[in-house]
Amino acid sequence: VKEGKLTAQSKLVFQVEYCTAERPTASLRGSTEQYLKILEDLKERCRIMFWEYNTKVVGNSKFEGWSSAREILTHAVKPRIGACEITLSWQHISNIYHVSMHSKVQSRRWPSIEVMTQELLHLLPVQYHEIRFLLQNTMDGDIPQGVRLSLKVVQALDPLRILGKQIEGFSDAD
Repeated sequence: VKEGKLTAQSKLVFQVEYCTAERPTASLRGSTEQYLKILEDLKERCRIMFWEYNTKVVGNSKFEGWSSAREILTHAVKPRIGACEITLSWQHISNIYHVSMHSKVQSRRWPSIEVMTQELLHLLPVQYHEIRFLLQNTMDGDIPQGVRLSLKVVQALDPLRILGKQIEGFSDAD
Protein backbone atom coordinates (compact mmCIF):
# COMPACT_ATOMS: atom_id res chain seq x y z
CA VAL A 1 0.00 0.00 0.00
CA LYS A 2 1.56 3.24 -1.08
CA GLU A 3 1.72 5.68 1.83
CA GLY A 4 -0.33 8.79 1.29
CA LYS A 5 -2.14 7.40 -1.73
CA LEU A 6 -4.70 5.27 0.07
CA THR A 7 -6.95 7.43 2.21
CA ALA A 8 -9.83 6.62 4.53
CA GLN A 9 -12.15 7.83 1.74
CA SER A 10 -10.68 5.51 -0.91
CA LYS A 11 -13.01 3.05 -2.57
CA LEU A 12 -11.37 -0.37 -2.70
CA VAL A 13 -11.74 -2.84 -5.57
CA PHE A 14 -10.69 -6.47 -5.30
CA GLN A 15 -10.12 -8.02 -8.71
CA VAL A 16 -10.23 -11.81 -8.73
CA GLU A 17 -8.90 -13.53 -11.81
CA TYR A 18 -10.10 -17.12 -11.57
CA CYS A 19 -9.78 -20.08 -13.91
CA THR A 20 -12.95 -20.98 -15.81
CA ALA A 21 -11.59 -24.05 -17.64
CA GLU A 22 -13.81 -27.12 -17.45
CA ARG A 23 -12.72 -29.58 -14.80
CA PRO A 24 -11.76 -32.25 -14.07
CA THR A 25 -9.72 -33.34 -17.08
CA ALA A 26 -6.62 -35.47 -17.52
CA SER A 27 -4.42 -32.45 -16.74
CA LEU A 28 -6.70 -30.23 -14.60
CA ARG A 29 -7.68 -31.24 -11.10
CA GLY A 30 -10.10 -29.57 -8.73
CA SER A 31 -13.44 -28.05 -9.57
CA THR A 32 -14.85 -24.84 -10.97
CA GLU A 33 -16.82 -24.50 -7.72
CA GLN A 34 -13.58 -24.19 -5.75
CA TYR A 35 -12.66 -21.06 -7.76
CA LEU A 36 -16.15 -19.59 -7.44
CA LYS A 37 -16.10 -20.22 -3.67
CA ILE A 38 -12.99 -18.01 -3.34
CA LEU A 39 -14.81 -15.21 -5.19
CA GLU A 40 -17.96 -15.54 -3.06
CA ASP A 41 -16.01 -15.83 0.21
CA LEU A 42 -14.11 -12.64 -0.62
CA LYS A 43 -17.35 -10.81 -1.43
CA GLU A 44 -18.83 -11.85 1.94
CA ARG A 45 -15.70 -10.94 3.95
CA CYS A 46 -15.55 -7.53 2.24
CA ARG A 47 -19.23 -6.91 2.95
CA ILE A 48 -18.59 -7.57 6.65
CA MET A 49 -15.06 -6.18 7.16
CA PHE A 50 -14.61 -3.38 4.61
CA TRP A 51 -18.09 -1.86 4.36
CA GLU A 52 -16.66 1.54 5.36
CA TYR A 53 -14.45 1.62 2.29
CA ASN A 54 -17.31 1.06 -0.19
CA THR A 55 -15.55 -2.09 -1.39
CA LYS A 56 -16.32 -3.85 -4.67
CA VAL A 57 -15.26 -7.34 -5.68
CA VAL A 58 -15.14 -8.13 -9.40
CA GLY A 59 -14.41 -11.43 -11.08
CA ASN A 60 -12.37 -11.74 -14.26
CA SER A 61 -12.42 -7.97 -14.78
CA LYS A 62 -9.76 -5.27 -14.62
CA PHE A 63 -10.52 -2.09 -12.68
CA GLU A 64 -10.10 1.07 -14.76
CA GLY A 65 -11.47 3.67 -12.36
CA TRP A 66 -14.71 5.33 -11.30
CA SER A 67 -17.06 7.21 -13.60
CA SER A 68 -18.25 10.72 -12.83
CA ALA A 69 -21.52 9.05 -11.74
CA ARG A 70 -19.46 7.02 -9.19
CA GLU A 71 -19.93 3.74 -11.03
CA ILE A 72 -17.11 1.25 -11.34
CA LEU A 73 -15.42 1.05 -14.73
CA THR A 74 -13.98 -2.35 -15.68
CA HIS A 75 -13.21 -4.44 -18.72
CA ALA A 76 -13.31 -8.22 -18.99
CA VAL A 77 -10.08 -10.22 -18.89
CA LYS A 78 -9.47 -13.74 -20.16
CA PRO A 79 -8.42 -15.78 -17.11
CA ARG A 80 -5.33 -17.96 -17.21
CA ILE A 81 -5.57 -21.69 -16.58
CA GLY A 82 -5.10 -22.40 -12.87
CA ALA A 83 -5.28 -18.72 -11.96
CA CYS A 84 -6.69 -17.53 -8.68
CA GLU A 85 -5.10 -14.09 -8.52
CA ILE A 86 -6.35 -11.41 -6.14
CA THR A 87 -5.41 -7.78 -6.72
CA LEU A 88 -6.39 -4.80 -4.58
CA SER A 89 -6.96 -1.60 -6.58
CA TRP A 90 -8.04 1.95 -5.83
CA GLN A 91 -8.05 5.35 -7.46
CA HIS A 92 -6.35 8.40 -5.96
CA ILE A 93 -7.16 11.58 -7.85
CA SER A 94 -6.74 10.37 -11.46
CA ASN A 95 -4.14 7.68 -10.73
CA ILE A 96 -5.06 4.01 -10.34
CA TYR A 97 -3.00 1.79 -8.06
CA HIS A 98 -2.83 -2.01 -7.97
CA VAL A 99 -1.29 -4.28 -5.34
CA SER A 100 -1.13 -8.04 -5.74
CA MET A 101 -2.63 -9.68 -2.64
CA HIS A 102 -2.25 -13.31 -3.74
CA SER A 103 -1.10 -15.28 -6.77
CA LYS A 104 -1.96 -18.96 -7.02
CA VAL A 105 0.03 -19.11 -10.28
CA GLN A 106 3.20 -18.02 -8.43
CA SER A 107 2.62 -19.65 -5.03
CA ARG A 108 0.77 -22.79 -6.22
CA ARG A 109 -1.44 -22.36 -3.14
CA TRP A 110 -5.05 -21.36 -2.66
CA PRO A 111 -5.51 -17.98 -0.99
CA SER A 112 -6.67 -17.79 2.60
CA ILE A 113 -9.36 -15.15 2.38
CA GLU A 114 -9.55 -14.86 6.17
CA VAL A 115 -5.81 -14.30 6.67
CA MET A 116 -5.54 -11.93 3.69
CA THR A 117 -8.45 -9.73 4.78
CA GLN A 118 -7.32 -9.64 8.43
CA GLU A 119 -3.83 -8.50 7.39
CA LEU A 120 -5.26 -5.87 5.07
CA LEU A 121 -7.57 -4.55 7.79
CA HIS A 122 -4.50 -3.66 9.89
CA LEU A 123 -2.86 -1.80 6.97
CA LEU A 124 -5.81 0.36 5.94
CA PRO A 125 -6.32 3.90 7.22
CA VAL A 126 -8.55 3.90 10.29
CA GLN A 127 -12.13 5.07 9.89
CA TYR A 128 -13.42 7.15 12.77
CA HIS A 129 -17.08 7.47 13.66
CA GLU A 130 -18.76 9.60 16.25
CA ILE A 131 -21.37 7.53 18.02
CA ARG A 132 -23.87 9.15 20.33
CA PHE A 133 -26.06 7.24 22.76
CA LEU A 134 -29.05 8.48 24.66
CA LEU A 135 -29.13 6.89 28.07
CA GLN A 136 -32.23 7.34 30.13
CA ASN A 137 -32.31 6.99 33.88
CA THR A 138 -34.97 4.46 34.88
CA MET A 139 -34.30 4.90 38.59
CA ASP A 140 -35.75 7.57 40.86
CA GLY A 141 -33.65 10.72 41.06
CA ASP A 142 -31.35 12.46 38.64
CA ILE A 143 -27.87 11.48 37.62
CA PRO A 144 -25.59 14.33 38.71
CA GLN A 145 -23.58 16.05 35.99
CA GLY A 146 -20.08 14.62 35.61
CA VAL A 147 -21.03 11.11 36.70
CA ARG A 148 -19.17 8.45 34.73
CA LEU A 149 -21.44 6.12 32.79
CA SER A 150 -20.47 2.74 31.44
CA LEU A 151 -22.31 0.88 28.72
CA LYS A 152 -21.66 -2.58 27.33
CA VAL A 153 -22.99 -3.23 23.83
CA VAL A 154 -24.54 -6.69 23.80
CA GLN A 155 -26.90 -6.60 20.84
CA ALA A 156 -26.82 -4.46 17.71
CA LEU A 157 -26.08 -4.49 14.03
CA ASP A 158 -22.33 -4.33 14.36
CA PRO A 159 -20.61 -2.77 11.33
CA LEU A 160 -18.29 -0.85 13.67
CA ARG A 161 -17.20 -4.02 15.50
CA ILE A 162 -18.24 -2.65 18.92
CA LEU A 163 -20.34 -5.64 20.00
CA GLY A 164 -19.14 -6.93 23.35
CA LYS A 165 -16.92 -3.88 23.97
CA GLN A 166 -17.15 -1.63 27.00
CA ILE A 167 -18.03 1.97 26.15
CA GLU A 168 -17.57 4.78 28.65
CA GLY A 169 -18.86 8.31 28.73
CA PHE A 170 -19.79 11.15 31.02
CA SER A 171 -23.13 12.65 31.93
CA ASP A 172 -23.13 16.24 30.73
CA ALA A 173 -26.66 17.51 31.28
CA ASP A 174 -30.27 16.69 32.10
